[in-house]
Amino acid sequence: MHVQNTKGLSDSMVGNQSAALYYVRRGRPVLPCFAVAPDRHCSCLKGPQCEHSGKHPRWERGTLEHGHKNATTDEHLIWRWWDEWPHANVGAPVLPGEMVLDVDPDNGGFESLRTLKLSMARYLDP
Repeated sequence: MHVQNTKGLSDSMVGNQSAALYYVRRGRPVLPCFAVAPDRHCSCLKGPQCEHSGKHPRWERGTLEHGHKNATTDEHLIWRWWDEWPHANVGAPVLPGEMVLDVDPDNGGFESLRTLKLSMARYLDP
């Protein structure tokens, strides 16, 4: 599953909700994931002990009991979820034929991405 943290894209409380709706309106199912709190720990009950801060699905009886399998394109549900958890990260299952690349700028991610692009240039679309 891919989790998109939109903190850098919007400072408003509805930033992640807007991102979720953006994906949904393009046919991409999404679900809410726990956020990273200001103290850099996961907002889940494990807090500092969580090994996947901000990168795992929230849980709710009836609608979010099965993790990434509960991703949806139902806009009404998206509105309800992000009204309930405005800072939730946006999670989306990786669809068949897709690949997700996680670029971590704090650990040389952009330089690694440039190196990868150069080594794969002949295989990439212009």
